Amino acid sequence: MSDDAVIHLISTSCVPVAFDIKKFTDAFFESVKAQSTQPMGVWLATPDGKVLASNASGGDAPNGARVMLADLRAGLKKFGTVAPRRVGPMNSLPYRGVGVRPDGSVTLAITDKILNGKPGTRPVESLGVERMYLDSATLSASQWSSLAPPDARAGARWTIPAETGRQFYPVLSHVRSFFKDPGEVTDVPLVGRVASVRGDIAYLVYDGRIAGTQYGTTANGVYRHGDTSELKMIGGVGAYDIRAMQMVSLTWVWDGSFEWMRFGAVVEWRRGDAKALAPIEADSPRPETRVELADSAPEDALRTFLVALAAHDEATLRAVTLPHAEFDLLLKGPSAQPEQVVLLKARLEETPMKRLRVGDPVKMPDGESRVIKPTDVGEGRVVLWPAGAPLPSRLEEVGGHWKVFAAPFIAARK
Repeated sequence: MSDDAVIHLISTSCVPVAFDIKKFTDAFFESVKAQSTQPMGVWLATPDGKVLASNASGGDAPNGARVMLADLRAGLKKFGTVAPRRVGPMNSLPYRGVGVRPDGSVTLAITDKILNGKPGTRPVESLGVERMYLDSATLSASQWSSLAPPDARAGARWTIPAETGRQFYPVLSHVRSFFKDPGEVTDVPLVGRVASVRGDIAYLVYDGRIAGTQYGTTANGVYRHGDTSELKMIGGVGAYDIRAMQMVSLTWVWDGSFEWMRFGAVVEWRRGDAKALAPIEADSPRPETRVELADSAPEDALRTFLVALAAHDEATLRAVTLPHAEFDLLLKGPSAQPEQVVLLKARLEETPMKRLRVGDPVKMPDGESRVIKPTDVGEGRVVLWPAGAPLPSRLEEVGGHWKVFAAPFIAARK
């Protein structure tokens, strides 16, 4: 579809119409689709719905552009003489990701991209990881207003209604629009907070997650029944004009999984000219990285510790660390970027961790060899050695929660 000859033929000899696959109810399109076995692609049809030609490759297959061009020319020949249309550039989606409609509604731009697959699944090369998939979410005026702070003072918090959150269902689709209805959202806790106020601008941070199950309907029954998708917001920021009482910009970054596949999504919106917003967005707070606490098993606790250590999430780090007088040294130095934290968490989830036993040898970085003693392991004590780590880590159970002995990590920061 990006071939110049194909674009020229369609723009000058046809009236291009793009159908949203989330809305298969259009009678004209259903009539066109019924005359062909292909589920999607390009159709050349008369105004009354008679199909003259069709092509399912979209020009992506080898020689696809040449084949599509031949199909379309053959269809035009059946129709007869067509006077060339005079066309010019236009923005068919003027409100996607920018501005507010006269009725107060907005359309936020959504971009999805597959990030990687899990071990043992198909090669990532076959998943189209180089592609990005575009979608959007439209909020009514009242839904849009719920993303703004009801109290614009620094530190103020508010909960975003589930009705508003469900409108973000398009982010659940990793490539195509598998999720087609707000009712397929099963969980969407979203919260906002005023991080700071500078002049007339309140800088906002957001947090939350969204999950859904795609059940399939008569309209989209081609998709499998019961597919699940879940994303966590790893960075959410916005700006609000206190004097004008209106949002200025919004950016939400998500990390999620669809069945076995990992993907990311970005939601973006700005009120107007990007250059005018640059000074405001330059002062906006960085996305906050909060690490979810998991400490019911030693392996979970060590993963939580390592991720919280990288993210400098002090609250979570303290929760999984045995008391130490020099704990603050763990927060020394710069924290990892949010995207680095996400990658670290993903790697740790797939990293094997060996539980050492009494008598197992341990070679220290200085070359000295030691062995695991009976006092190192036993009831309420575990020594874990993650694959690839230079040293094992000792953990103790305290009140049903596992905690890391952090002395070696603290010593490394002195």
